[in-house]
Order: sequence, then C-alpha cells, then structure tokens
Amino acid sequence: MINLAMDTLAAIAFGSEPVLEEYMKERPVPRRENILTKNMMVEILIGAFYITGICLSILFVPAVRNLFGDVDITYLKSALFATFMMAITFNGFNARTEHVNPFEHIGRNKNFLLVMGTIFLDAVRVCNFRRRSTECRTAECPFLDDLPDVSIYGHSD
Repeated sequence: MINLAMDTLAAIAFGSEPVLEEYMKERPVPRRENILTKNMMVEILIGAFYITGICLSILFVPAVRNLFGDVDITYLKSALFATFMMAITFNGFNARTEHVNPFEHIGRNKNFLLVMGTIFLDAVRVCNFRRRSTECRTAECPFLDDLPDVSIYGHSD
C-alpha cells in the first residue's frame, strides 16, 4: 500500500500537473548540474523529519500515546500507519508548488485530486477493513464497520 501510494499513484498525480508559464520563463538547467536543488533538499528533509517525528511519537512519546487511551500496540501501529498515509497524502499538496499556498492552481489538475483522494480513502479502507486479513493486522474501528469494503485494487474482502 505504501509503495503504491508513494510511487505509482503519486507519479500519475504529479505527471499530469499542467505546465505553468512561470516555469517556462526559467533558463534551462545545465546537464551537469544536480537535479536536487538546495531548496528542494531542505524541503524534503524538513518534511521527512516532521512526518517521522509525528509517526514515531505515536509509539514512543507517552503524552501522544495517552491520547489513544489504554490500547494495545496493534491499535497504536494502526494509528501510526494511518497517520503516515495521511501525512504523505497531504505532503503531496506541498510538493506540487514552491509557493506558500499548496492549493495554488489545484483546479487545473483534476487527476491530482482524484489520485490523492483515492490514496486517502484507500488508507482509511486498509486501516479499517484489512484487519481480518493475515497480511495486514490492524485494530478495530467499530463505527466504520457498516461501510462497504472496496478498494482501488478491484476486490473486496
């Protein structure tokens, strides 16, 4: 699920991003120049540390752990997975622009919204419905049990 969200579906979402006139006015980058700019690397590292910190705090920081009540480790791992999937989905909005507003020109790429929405909904589905499966054990979330179990993978449990 994580590989599908971060690689395949994200490539589809970003690959359909429309060309902006401001980028067409920039000078071409020489072949020998690094593809990762300093600003890009800083943004990647900040995002990585931020997401990692939030996710690990669910397991290891008592103040955050206590927000979930007295639950077992499976429940906390489910919360970690859900948090990670939501964080990378929302980080996709930040990655599409260098500007402060992550929603700038979002209406021009309906594919991006569709793909990111699919990743978001499938993460909810995995966390709530795959708990019956042996390959993905997650904790129960009883208030979502009545929803149909559908997936972007084309099958139901």
